[in-house]
Amino acid sequence: MLLALDVGSTITHVAVFDRDRVVQYLTVPSEDDAAGQLHLARAPSLLRLEPAEISAIAIASVVPALRPALAELCKQQFGRAPEFVKEELPAPLPVRYDPPESAGADRLANGVAARERWGAPAVVFDFGTATTVDVVARDGAFVGGMILPGADLALEALYQRAPHLPRVEPVARPPLIGGSTVACLRAGLYYGIVAQAAGLIRRLRGLLGEATPVIATGGLSPWLATEGDLFTEIDPFLTLQGIRLIWEAAHPNP
Repeated sequence: MLLALDVGSTITHVAVFDRDRVVQYLTVPSEDDAAGQLHLARAPSLLRLEPAEISAIAIASVVPALRPALAELCKQQFGRAPEFVKEELPAPLPVRYDPPESAGADRLANGVAARERWGAPAVVFDFGTATTVDVVARDGAFVGGMILPGADLALEALYQRAPHLPRVEPVARPPLIGGSTVACLRAGLYYGIVAQAAGLIRRLRGLLGEATPVIATGGLSPWLATEGDLFTEIDPFLTLQGIRLIWEAAHPNP
């Protein structure tokens, strides 16, 4: 089985694949704790399998500083070295980005997965620490997109500049008109994200074609599931599936 890791700035998504099926999934913080222990070290003990069941490890990471620790962790816990998207695992799609090597591994994985399932052109909204918009052009190439502050970053910036505001947990489909400070924050966060995405989708489809599929992924994507007419599909595992596809392209006869 393949162990795939999508290492983000704050959260790491971990999946175990049996062929193309996710059989185990978990998330852990990407950061170190106060004692300098990598939270990812907890991941193997949380997986319900024996280390020998893992035949390969593929990682897409946007945190270069974690690479040595990740490689050592994989060797210690599973007895094998991981392969990293871009370095050992080139993405099997043309990259028209400046410079090409600066395209994020997770964004390339999104592009590969979207093109595999929906063809080209295609657009992926990845709602994480940052919200990235990843575009696959009509010829199947990854051409970039957009990078925006994510919901958590936006809230944190608001709290830093307006510390009198209460901290809130986001909720899906709150009342449009908030009747309290907490309700106003929740309405502004949710409908602000929805309106932003809707406006960008309208512009992108105007450029790429009205039938262009738009897929949502990332930690907050299930939160937007109530906006059924906004996205073609919501797939929280899209990036992990892209990592799997990139690994399979590099190992056609495993």
